Amino acid sequence: MALVFFTTVVIAVVALVAVVVDITRLFVKHLDAHLVVAFIEEVHQATDLDVVVAGKLLPAGVEDTMSSLSSDTLQSTITEDDAASSYMVCVLHFDGASKGNPGKAGAGAVLMTEDRRVISRLREGLGIATNNVAEYGGLILGLKYAIRHGFKRIKVYGDSLLVCYQVQGTWTSRNQKMTELCNEVRGLQANFVSFEMNHVGREWNADADREAEIAATTLAAGIVSEKL
Repeated sequence: MALVFFTTVVIAVVALVAVVVDITRLFVKHLDAHLVVAFIEEVHQATDLDVVVAGKLLPAGVEDTMSSLSSDTLQSTITEDDAASSYMVCVLHFDGASKGNPGKAGAGAVLMTEDRRVISRLREGLGIATNNVAEYGGLILGLKYAIRHGFKRIKVYGDSLLVCYQVQGTWTSRNQKMTELCNEVRGLQANFVSFEMNHVGREWNADADREAEIAATTLAAGIVSEKL
């Protein structure tokens, strides 16, 4: 009797194990299918990422997207650079030189960061002009390129008392040419959220003076040279 009972129990356990095994197989099969699908999706996404980042083989229909993303990425980079410049303070040193007053003239400017790292060295040939016109030319040249580089805050330094005081509004001028140049500077000034004009001695403006002297002796009227 005991043997029959024991045999019945064994048969029942074996049957139960078989059912569990079948259920497990079905579950694993179903799970594997989902894992395979997920794996394929991940591979596909990784492939798309490789295409965008590394420029590898493009799946059908991705070329246009790649072109669009490249344009967007470039624009984003430009925007980020402009944003960074807009928060930095640009230091501008300007000067002018005239060989004869009036004579062959040139404008010079140097753009720097506040820690004195040079951003740009600028020269412009002015043709025949007076020294004061050349000084204004250096200031206008520097302001235009500061704007071009995306700066919104600027500190300006020059050794021309006339130009500095006229722009500050301390002095006025009855000379039409000086008035026109001063108004041009003020128009450029409107592009900055902060603008500071400072007069310094020539010894503190040597870099800009050097650029102006080179411009006066080597550049034709209207020719601008920028060295980054």
